[in-house]
Amino acid sequence: MLKTLFASKGFSQKAIEGLAEYLAPNLTEESTAEEMTAAITAIEPMTSLMQSEINRQVTEAKKTKTVEDSTITPVEEPKPAVPATTDPVMLELLNQVKTLAQGLAAVQTKEVAITRKDLLLAKLEKTPEVYKAKALKDFARMKFETQEEFDEFLAESETDAASAIQGASDAGLGGDAPPKGYVPAKGADEKEVSPAMKELIAERAATAAAKAN
Repeated sequence: MLKTLFASKGFSQKAIEGLAEYLAPNLTEESTAEEMTAAITAIEPMTSLMQSEINRQVTEAKKTKTVEDSTITPVEEPKPAVPATTDPVMLELLNQVKTLAQGLAAVQTKEVAITRKDLLLAKLEKTPEVYKAKALKDFARMKFETQEEFDEFLAESETDAASAIQGASDAGLGGDAPPKGYVPAKGADEKEVSPAMKELIAERAATAAAKAN
């Protein structure tokens, strides 16, 4: 009777056996069906609580399993490495592409150098030839990591070139030779002359003195 009544409510065989042991002291083999029914009815509140607890535990177990399933990260199968090509035609094509890329990079570097040299020549256009040659020689030895570095160098070169041009003009080196006995005037407005310009002035002065003698 207990099994028929409580198995349908989710009670396990062990739980039903426990209920039978609980009712046994109050019942005997001579107990009537009415007495058994009354005893079972008396424990129904307790069995209802047990059923509620069983249902709660089942619900919690389902929730826990759902959360665990949702947090499982799917394992991705490792992708096979792309094997290196051994096709002679493909290898030759790759080598040609690599050579072409290197050649293009070299051409671009050369074009940048030529463009920068042209910009510098424009600043040195009116400077004495000796000064210009030395400036170009120094430029050929220089390396610029960024365009900003070259722009700064070009601005300084323009300032130095203006000083060289002014120095040559003040020394009378714009023509063939300075007049005999010419002494450059010194004053508060005299600009500083670069070492290369001083060397050029000294050479021209020596040449003029030799011609005069």
